[in-house]
Amino acid sequence: MLNQLDINSPQYENEKTKAKNKINSYFAFAQSGLSSSELVILYYNMLLFPNAERLYSTYNIFENMHIESLIKAEHSTFFPNIEIKSVERFKDMIWRPETEN
Repeated sequence: MLNQLDINSPQYENEKTKAKNKINSYFAFAQSGLSSSELVILYYNMLLFPNAERLYSTYNIFENMHIESLIKAEHSTFFPNIEIKSVERFKDMIWRPETEN
């Protein structure tokens, strides 16, 4: 549909936004069904397919993956645009001693 519209028209921007929202929904749905093991496989797969990094970071595919799932925690730095959660970091935030005032 977008290729049939004038790129400068308001309808083009409207259709472009609709398409982006639909793609985001599809990726959110796909991501929600991936197991930890599948996420790890996709993560390491980016070493072989660098273009996947842009796609995965755009749609935040690794939102639910934990550093502890990787072979080594240091591997979390392979891709600077990919944010990965850490169970240990989360525990530190929760169990941090309260500071006295």
